[in-house]
Amino acid sequence: MNCRTPALAALASIALFAPAHAIQAEPSMNGFLRTVEEDGGLKARLEAAIRAYRPTDGDGPTIYLASAVHIGKESFYRELQSFLDAQDIVLFESVGWDGEPTELSDDEIRASVTKARARFLGTIIDQQARREGRVPASLQELADGVSDDLLPLIEGSLIDAWDNPFVVGRIEHDGRTIAHVTSLGADGEIGGEGLDGDIITSPAFAEPDAPIEATGEGIQQQLANALDLVFQLGAMRHDAPNWRNSDMSIEELLDSLGAKPGQEGDQGDPLFDLLAGRGFLSKVAGVMLKFVGASPRIRELTKAMLVDVVAQADEIMRAQGGPIGEMLDVLVHDRNEVVIEDLQTILASEPDVRSIAVIYGAGHLPGIEGAILGDMKYQRAGARWITAIEVDLGAVGISPGEARMLRSILRSNIERQLGR
Repeated sequence: MNCRTPALAALASIALFAPAHAIQAEPSMNGFLRTVEEDGGLKARLEAAIRAYRPTDGDGPTIYLASAVHIGKESFYRELQSFLDAQDIVLFESVGWDGEPTELSDDEIRASVTKARARFLGTIIDQQARREGRVPASLQELADGVSDDLLPLIEGSLIDAWDNPFVVGRIEHDGRTIAHVTSLGADGEIGGEGLDGDIITSPAFAEPDAPIEATGEGIQQQLANALDLVFQLGAMRHDAPNWRNSDMSIEELLDSLGAKPGQEGDQGDPLFDLLAGRGFLSKVAGVMLKFVGASPRIRELTKAMLVDVVAQADEIMRAQGGPIGEMLDVLVHDRNEVVIEDLQTILASEPDVRSIAVIYGAGHLPGIEGAILGDMKYQRAGARWITAIEVDLGAVGISPGEARMLRSILRSNIERQLGR
């Protein structure tokens, strides 16, 4: 077990905390990822946070930090996408992102955000109706049914992108109550055509989800396939008009690492090769992962180890010291600076923005949060936890005693790697 733990930590960090082309670390990720156990450890889940922040003086947009987990359940990405698309601006990580900003008019962008926001409200209505057995008849009734901790995460979605309140209504159809969410469009009046037309959605008739497709054969995609999970880049869209890349270019990244593209011995090359599915290490990892995927028992055991390791994977890697630890320190600091600068620019130059979401690897978020709580003068306002990975050891014949022993051995090794 001792010889395997560093390799497992490295695999977990590369697969779950890295963007498409890089990895990162922070001393602590407490507050953005957590492990929840049930049934004596037979069941466990990794949960990722969306945290809300409000200005201490009440003037300014709400900022959200969403923890990225780069492989996970399909439902995790569906829920995350629904929330993020409903915000005015989304800043996302992707080193060397090659997408192009969407060229739309302001009202076209507002219409796109309004549709996403109405769909998000629809999911909240559906959850409340399932919980309370009735459909809320108004926005106020909807808001009253949300806990104080979750309210800051939906308040910004109660009005459309033209700053007009949504209308929540109910109709009776075939003996059942159907809720609908309506925006009156750019003109704020009933009826109209084009951008002035009303936008109506209903949780009872949700739009079909886009299919989840694999995006390549890199190590992250191979790990997702082996564990019967999905990879973030195949599960989420990053090209909506309100999404903005907030990361370094490949050239900037290599410069931070003291390397030049194509230079022999670049510190980043082996990592990029592994992530992209090139080189000897990726071939070895690919063979191992095929064995993992072939056995339901091994698959659940691997997921159980990931759930325990992931929350501390970057700390484990940093504890190994040497070039890898130094490289991770550079990556997290320099990439955080890009996000913080983008946030400050939006706050200073875009007064009409009411909500900004940042989706980044959990290892980055404490540093970004520090800037938000410090120089930007914000405070925590609420949190929402979403299940990213679930494990059920009992379903593959593992007893409670075996589960406890596995967890104990793994945690002992983690503590040893951290020098505790």
